[in-house]
Amino acid sequence: VIKITRTWTAWRWDCDGTTTKEVDQLIEIRDVTPPTITCSDNLNVSAVTGNCSGTVTLPVPQIFDACSPEGLTYTIKPPFGALIKEGDSRVVTFPYADTPYDIVYTAIDGAGMEATCTIQVTVNDNIAPVAICDQNTVVGLNSNGIGYAYALNIDDGSYDACGVESIEIRRM
Repeated sequence: VIKITRTWTAWRWDCDGTTTKEVDQLIEIRDVTPPTITCSDNLNVSAVTGNCSGTVTLPVPQIFDACSPEGLTYTIKPPFGALIKEGDSRVVTFPYADTPYDIVYTAIDGAGMEATCTIQVTVNDNIAPVAICDQNTVVGLNSNGIGYAYALNIDDGSYDACGVESIEIRRM
């Protein structure tokens, strides 16, 4: 905020010019317009093997302010963890979830005015599961000549980035 005081002096010229009147005028210049902020597009990241989470470097927003560009900063608020301030590491790990995560960006100008935008980060399980089977499996027959082989007896450590949901076998 900038404040300017002006003193106005008025004289009466139709008389002897000695009568004056002074009036103070207060002019206040204030930034009442928030900055503008533009976020990037939504992000998709693939979960990695072992921990079913995806790591992403959150992008820097584009921010602008006509009145106070020298004091312009931003923060990033993920749905968990600490608030990320300008200059902090923007690398965040997101656990796999069925719904996207909302990330809120806030631009703050020198006058304390704020503007926000939001992006979404989606973690997908894009890595196909890896099936590992026993090299040799012995199936015994019962007295009726029938043998049973179960998927768990044939599996030798199959895995997926977000866990193996089910294992099935079939006769070829």
